[in-house]
Amino acid sequence: MKKKLLVGIIMLCSIIFTGCVDADVTVDLDKDGTGRAIVQVVGPGAIFDNISEDTVNDWAKSYEKVEKISESDKVGYRFTTRKGAIDEVLKEVTNLNDTIDVNGDTDSAQNDGSVNCFADELYQKYVDIEEDQRLFSSTYNISLKLKDAIDNEMSSGQQAVVSFLGHSSTIGLHIKSPIKAEGSNATSESKEDGKYVYNWDYTISDVKNINYSTKVPNIKNIIIAGVCALFILAILIAVLLRKRK
Repeated sequence: MKKKLLVGIIMLCSIIFTGCVDADVTVDLDKDGTGRAIVQVVGPGAIFDNISEDTVNDWAKSYEKVEKISESDKVGYRFTTRKGAIDEVLKEVTNLNDTIDVNGDTDSAQNDGSVNCFADELYQKYVDIEEDQRLFSSTYNISLKLKDAIDNEMSSGQQAVVSFLGHSSTIGLHIKSPIKAEGSNATSESKEDGKYVYNWDYTISDVKNINYSTKVPNIKNIIIAGVCALFILAILIAVLLRKRK
């Protein structure tokens, strides 16, 4: 589940590095384990104004809403997933892997598995997830090494271009969660509608590695423990009542 989201983010970064495109990903989680994601990608009109109506209609079949948007001198699209179980939401997020090529070619990516292979390779190298499972909760430590990927995967010439032009291209990751994070290196934090909001906002020239740690309650074990406690309490009450008779 987490791999799908992180691969999607890596793919968006690949688009940014090769096409001067801004990307913004918001993952909005609810207490019941459901949520939705909003992915926004904008860039030069030469990329997004030439996307066919048929392609946009295909996107609309996979998402709750697909909107064409404009920001300053850039245009692009905002994809809103349907509200549902998080694993299903993340599957919808990564449908972008099949519709947008790293070179802006929206057609060839549908028939070419090289994009997903590239994302999987980056995932293995630059994403670390540590899971600490306990009886009543699991703690996840997630590290997305964007800065390391730039330093290791781009030539010195490409890095120079990123350094020179990167101040005008941005990437944003936002997590809205009902559970407070155990720790993060978010560039800013806030609270909105009773949820904790963690933001990582960078220009491409100053992007950093992203770290996020959260503790998720094991609801099943907590319920089982609660039922057992009530059962034991009921037995104790019954024993006490018998002794009084």
